[in-house]
Amino acid sequence: MDAEVIASEAQSGYGEFGIDTDWKNKILYASSCFKNIHLVTNLSCFDKDDLKYILQYASDIRISIYCIDNEAYKIIHNPKMRFDFNSIKENILFLMHEKKNDRKIILNYIEIPENKSQTKSWIKFWKKRVDLVEVWKPHNWIYGREY
Repeated sequence: MDAEVIASEAQSGYGEFGIDTDWKNKILYASSCFKNIHLVTNLSCFDKDDLKYILQYASDIRISIYCIDNEAYKIIHNPKMRFDFNSIKENILFLMHEKKNDRKIILNYIEIPENKSQTKSWIKFWKKRVDLVEVWKPHNWIYGREY
């Protein structure tokens, strides 16, 4: 396939791309190949310097955060790293403050029993602070699992 046809690249997967110790070089390389770099993260691996680096290259950053307070964050995200809800919230607001207008900050929320009572509060809080909020209700049509 002709590389000029591919305009976008995504750094995501089944886990946090930031745990890869070479993530900066991979984003730098991707930026030499693609016009748009889409990042999917939970922001658990990044400090302010990392976020500034990301903003140089990412066209949009999709952040998974499924709660509105630290207690729910501990239950839902089960953080094993140095971050808590307040750190993640601060980082999201930092990204919004520092980003250029052509960059997008998108928040992703998956509604599950542990956070269902927070969904409306989450939307109300974030919809005026980021470029886009998404709420997804999981389903499983294949295995008949109930969520």
